Amino acid sequence: MYRNLAPLLCLAGSLLWSSTRESLAEEPTDPASIRRPKGFHVERIRSADEGEDSWISLCFDDRGRIILGLDRVGVARITLGKKEHRFERLEKTLKHCRGVLFAHGSIYVNSTDSRKLVRLDDRNGDDRYATSVELMQFDYRSRYGHGSNQMRLGPDGMIYLMVGNDVAFPAETMASSPYRNPENDWLIPQKRDLGQDERVGFLLRMDRNGGQREVIAGGFRNQVDMAFGPHGEMFTFDADMEWDIGTPWYRPIRINHVVSGGEYGWRWGSGKWPAYYPDSLPSNLDVGMGSPTGVVFGTGSEFPERYQKALFLADWQNGRIFAAHRKSQGGSYVFELESFLNGAPLNVCDMEFGPDGKLYFITGGRGSRSALYRVSWEGDPVSSTELEPLNQLQKRRREIEDRYHRKRDPGAIEDVWEDLFHPDPWVRNAARVAVERQPLEQWKQKALGEKGERALHALLPLVRCTPSNDSSRETLQRGVIERLCAAVKKLESSKRLTPHHLLSAIRTCGILFARHGNPAPESADRLIAVMGSHFPASQESVNCELFELLVFLGHPEAVEPALGLLEDEGISRETQIHLARSLLHVADSLNAEQKKRYVLWLSRSESFRGGHLLPKVLVQMRTDFFESLNPDETKRLQSLVGNDSRVEKSGRTQAPRKFVRSWTLDSVSKLDFEKGDPGRGRRIYVQAECSNCHRKDDAGGQIGPDLTNVHKRYSRTGILESILQPSRQIDPKYALSSYELLNGKSYTGRVHGVNAKTITLEVDPILQTTVVIQRDEIERTRRAPRSPMPSGLLDTFSRQEIVDLMAYLGAD
Repeated sequence: MYRNLAPLLCLAGSLLWSSTRESLAEEPTDPASIRRPKGFHVERIRSADEGEDSWISLCFDDRGRIILGLDRVGVARITLGKKEHRFERLEKTLKHCRGVLFAHGSIYVNSTDSRKLVRLDDRNGDDRYATSVELMQFDYRSRYGHGSNQMRLGPDGMIYLMVGNDVAFPAETMASSPYRNPENDWLIPQKRDLGQDERVGFLLRMDRNGGQREVIAGGFRNQVDMAFGPHGEMFTFDADMEWDIGTPWYRPIRINHVVSGGEYGWRWGSGKWPAYYPDSLPSNLDVGMGSPTGVVFGTGSEFPERYQKALFLADWQNGRIFAAHRKSQGGSYVFELESFLNGAPLNVCDMEFGPDGKLYFITGGRGSRSALYRVSWEGDPVSSTELEPLNQLQKRRREIEDRYHRKRDPGAIEDVWEDLFHPDPWVRNAARVAVERQPLEQWKQKALGEKGERALHALLPLVRCTPSNDSSRETLQRGVIERLCAAVKKLESSKRLTPHHLLSAIRTCGILFARHGNPAPESADRLIAVMGSHFPASQESVNCELFELLVFLGHPEAVEPALGLLEDEGISRETQIHLARSLLHVADSLNAEQKKRYVLWLSRSESFRGGHLLPKVLVQMRTDFFESLNPDETKRLQSLVGNDSRVEKSGRTQAPRKFVRSWTLDSVSKLDFEKGDPGRGRRIYVQAECSNCHRKDDAGGQIGPDLTNVHKRYSRTGILESILQPSRQIDPKYALSSYELLNGKSYTGRVHGVNAKTITLEVDPILQTTVVIQRDEIERTRRAPRSPMPSGLLDTFSRQEIVDLMAYLGAD
């Protein structure tokens, strides 16, 4: 809960790959300054010399040599020796080589700025790999530099290539691809999102010659790398869009379990799919802000057992490598994150375990001077860990994927139909993809015959698979709406209706109307009668989705409760923005008083803090609203804005809360926590701006730790201690860095950008101010002793407010 803490902005996703001339002005990070777990040793093997470019990707060849993809132009090789590590260039024409892979006796090079994938062959046996064969061209339309990225050799001998969201599917992609035809499926798209295509980041699988191309999964932003874990399970580390912080559609960097046919929901602009969509897969761990690069498993390394099982993740922007510890959960996994290496700066571009079992990583990017590091275990020798078996749900998911995701099978529907209703979302998703692969006529009537909760799951693939030009479109719509309404009513009458059920029904309606047009008036009325009674709901995600549906259906009675939610101080700002954007679609139908209330919210929203795009979004909303008014209304409402005491002017945060007393852990622990009210606590949580940085359930910021079910992870005393004394024990994932300069000055903050000569540090997150530090003027870098979360937060809280806040944090 950072009081008035503004998001820590960065543009690492695009800055990392900007090619500028490398410089030797700065010395790469001293290994002694890199924080690491006890027992590990870090050494810098070699720094880049003049003319050796900045290094951005690496792999090992079959002789233990390191192949490097260079930032500006070319491919190089480092041969490790006892005294000298020899650098040599192998290729000098390919631009910005973001991916390199040694496989099948060749070097595969992903040349992002040359827009092609090539294979370098050693046909004359001179070990120079001088023969270049172009395997594929990419339709790369750069917006943020998210082109084709790193590659991996799969356990099946095929090559897997990660591609960012600036690239269309390549030519000759096979019809057997498990992931096909991404669509936006916007119910009421914002006009500034219109015109954007359906390009998404994806995983491409191909043979050694670039043929047999299949898109395995999609809906990523810019996943630079991926790794194969035990049993061939695939994982990636996807990027966020820092400019979106504070908006409902911001998505933090995340670990994704990449499965066959997996849809991960990234779409352009504000159209990103939330994690609760039933036809999208959630992340396995949201990490926060950063710039994901290398990904590798510790399988077979010399590291201790805990780390042999870990997934290592590099964050270029924040100078760190995580060790993510995996645990099976249902048909997938959950992760616990550990800060493995941390330096300032430590702009890690790529990493790989070598034949010796040690971890090698390179720093570089954006023209900065590169270095090659090696991480070794110096404790007692360890043996390789035993392979943990898949659980039954993981086996079933894999069985469905392998048998039915690439082909039609007469026995598929009978085999997987019951899995459509499985409580585990990963098994359920595998079954849906399998059903959608089969001919529609084989299962259409079966889907329409399901009732209750089962209907919610069966109708989703039906509306996704029915062609948009189907001649029986109106009949389909009537049938689907009738069955959805009956399912919701049945669940409601049996008192088993949950927010998940409502969200599933709303999502099915959204796809139905986005792909098949507006419903008939009688069907719309039926849907309004059943669904409208649930608005407003207790869960913010339901309010967002349900109000959007009701606006689409033209239900005027939903406007008044929506305005009430905008005025509710206990509603997160992200939810307010979502509701307010939906209200724009009916702005001309609001009465005079409702228009006034909307303008007052627009004015209050000027104090919202967030990423670079948030102020622009709010300005656009204000512009769109006033364009819907006539001149007299515009004049009247603009004059009212300045005279209302509730209005907060742009550039100001909320008025600071008044001091109550200096609370200590001892004094707080004596409060009567049995008298807390979660509802009041929720309002306090938002009023105190805790939600600016922390997410709880489906609402709030994602800068600090997620507080969903925090009471199940920590005791009440532990939670209170972390609020009262945030710097007593700082999670390395959220630690700041301090830079002491030769002139005696020092600065503390979070790295905002790195280049060849300077480091940009964000020193005031409230005002979002930065300072530029010359790298050759830095005398010492150390971990900051204070937490980014300020102390004394509870000193502005009364006894009852603290009790209510804890009741809210302790509520399921």
